[in-house]
Amino acid sequence: MKIYYIWVFFCFLISISIFYLINANLNQYDESKTVFKNNLQVLLELEGKQKIDKFTQLDLKLAKKDWSGLYQAAKTHTNFWKTFLDEKNNISKTHSIKSSSSINTDLTRLLSQLLRECEKLNVKFNNPSDTPSPFMDNDVNTYNFGFGFSGYDGFWPSFEKDEANLIAIQSKMIKQIVSYFINSFEETDKPTLYSLKREPVGPTDLQFIKDDKIESNFGINNLRDTGFVSSYIFQITFDGKTENLRTFVNQLRPPFSLRSISVKRFGASGGSFGEGFFSNNSNQGTLDILPIIREINSIFTIQLEYVIATNTDLISELNAEFEINLEPFISEEYLSEI
Repeated sequence: MKIYYIWVFFCFLISISIFYLINANLNQYDESKTVFKNNLQVLLELEGKQKIDKFTQLDLKLAKKDWSGLYQAAKTHTNFWKTFLDEKNNISKTHSIKSSSSINTDLTRLLSQLLRECEKLNVKFNNPSDTPSPFMDNDVNTYNFGFGFSGYDGFWPSFEKDEANLIAIQSKMIKQIVSYFINSFEETDKPTLYSLKREPVGPTDLQFIKDDKIESNFGINNLRDTGFVSSYIFQITFDGKTENLRTFVNQLRPPFSLRSISVKRFGASGGSFGEGFFSNNSNQGTLDILPIIREINSIFTIQLEYVIATNTDLISELNAEFEINLEPFISEEYLSEI
């Protein structure tokens, strides 16, 4: 009997041990299951982040490609305008500041010089307010032509120093334009210079420029309309043949830019203006006969633009746009290190 109780007690102990062992294993299983679930959640989150990182990397790659293209385009654009400006030879950049009285003396001397050079070429003049005509007696107006500064021939208003120096800069540009005009003709041509107009440089100049003021250029796109440059506009009107116009245009170099050419042609008789190059003949209806090109005089009105400054600094533009300093982040080298 005693052995029976001992066996029962022993079986009970074994049962209790097995129970605790099973319960420990169940707890360990639950803990492992929880750890597995947590690890699985982490893996899922990492997978999601990896997908996002792939999209981010793709976006960054595309952004870097776009930026590289824009960077090169902006660089090419900036270099183009810097070359066009030609700072070493640009009149507005090489001009030395002078007093108003000194500029008055220089301008008077310049007008006399231009008149003498035109006299050597037997250039005739029309008053800018007259309608261009090849049949006017132009000699009477020879000494009244002011090359865009007729209001200051013998008269010099009280200019502020800055405005006077802008007048001086424009006078040097006009000297160059007149040089192009003179070099476009032979001594035997005897051309007529109808007008040479310019833009006013300030309030005093606007008051006295009068007939030398260039008219509004309707329908003409100037370089400064882009917002990238500052400039002065000039307009010269003279008569001559096509070869004279071609010679004039071929002399233009940056920072000068040709903006427009208007042509009025003289007809075969009666001095009327004609629209065509070709003469009239009775066979013009015959298709196998070519028209005859005549050497006729025309009146050319040429509008020029002289670039005096450029505004193509990409960093400055973006800084102004976003009102922050983007310089540390704007270079191609920075993006390549991301």
